[in-house]
Amino acid sequence: MEGFDKFTAELCSRIFDSMPRSDQSRWGRLYVRGLLSVEGKKTIRNIASLVQKKQVEQNLHHFMSKSPWDWRPMRRLLAQYVDEVMGPQAWVIEQMVIPKKGSHTVGVERGFVPQLGRIVNNQKAFGVWLATNQDSCPVNWRLVLPPEWVTSPGRRDRADIPDSLNSETPGVCALNAALEMAGTWDLGRRPVIVDARYGDAHRMVAEFVARGVPFLIRIGDSIAVAATNPTGGHSQRLGPAHQFMEQLRMRRQPVEWIDAKRSVRRSLAASLDIVLPITFDRPARRQATRLVLLAEWAGHAPEPAELWLTNLADVSPGFLVRLSKLVHRVARDFSRVCTRVGIQDFEGRSFKGWHRHATLASVAHAVAMTAMADRRGSRTGMQQHTHSHRLIA
Repeated sequence: MEGFDKFTAELCSRIFDSMPRSDQSRWGRLYVRGLLSVEGKKTIRNIASLVQKKQVEQNLHHFMSKSPWDWRPMRRLLAQYVDEVMGPQAWVIEQMVIPKKGSHTVGVERGFVPQLGRIVNNQKAFGVWLATNQDSCPVNWRLVLPPEWVTSPGRRDRADIPDSLNSETPGVCALNAALEMAGTWDLGRRPVIVDARYGDAHRMVAEFVARGVPFLIRIGDSIAVAATNPTGGHSQRLGPAHQFMEQLRMRRQPVEWIDAKRSVRRSLAASLDIVLPITFDRPARRQATRLVLLAEWAGHAPEPAELWLTNLADVSPGFLVRLSKLVHRVARDFSRVCTRVGIQDFEGRSFKGWHRHATLASVAHAVAMTAMADRRGSRTGMQQHTHSHRLIA
């Protein structure tokens, strides 16, 4: 990637000037410059080749794996910068699967990878992306640690996994990636969009409701819900969501939305007020939370293509459908930008090294995103476009 010098300097100054040592700031800037300019795989060796000096590769290895700097404050600064420049409509949580040849990289396990259609060694992580229908940028990452990585003292020590971390299911990992940001990052509150078909939707709803976080959660049609009546309360006993398809089908309305290639698309959508039984921190604190069940049909298909749960009860089905399409924006930007700046290229074995690489790759992604927005003349327009859609200040 070329032509990003101005934006690299602007963002790196904001991010790296917070580091306690000048040499750390210098190595961080070099690493980001390498992610943006090195052709091919973004390894430490290839990045070091930008500077024809002895021991640069060794110094970069030390900076990424051993040097005592914390990536979390940098992610918070990055998120605040992207929030300010982009004016995001939502936080989108997206899973990333990284195929690996060996079994020594932190978090690697053997399993089926749908993108490849076969069983391979792989890492899994969840990224939280700030997104509009024009741009998106990852600002936080959480690595899935399978049980064998936290129960084996040898593996844990070799990867330098913090003592405070335990194994998490994919659903809990995705949830915690967002809750970390919602707690102390001083960002404008936005709806969290997440696919919970692989995880515990009830737990996600409970945690988001308890913290006042708006959400749009994709679900399967077997989750137990109950419809409400106009005066409140349950109109019938709990049952799988698919039992309400006929009620939803009768309410269908055409909606329009813009896809990731900026083409106008059309589908049908309907919503229904429902309640979902959730449990907070203690089983005795069980209650029913009023939500909206959203269904979207592609063309004239008899069954909906997607089902969503949301606590955004005062907005139209059309708006909710358009909000849900931000997942396609993220998928497109992951493919065309994030992979190009090397988000999947880290070859080290340490937990700290992986998170530092993911952080610096996210900085490089933000530089690329800002430069592309500037070239199309929409850097300030992004904020104007999204202000009217901010649901929670």
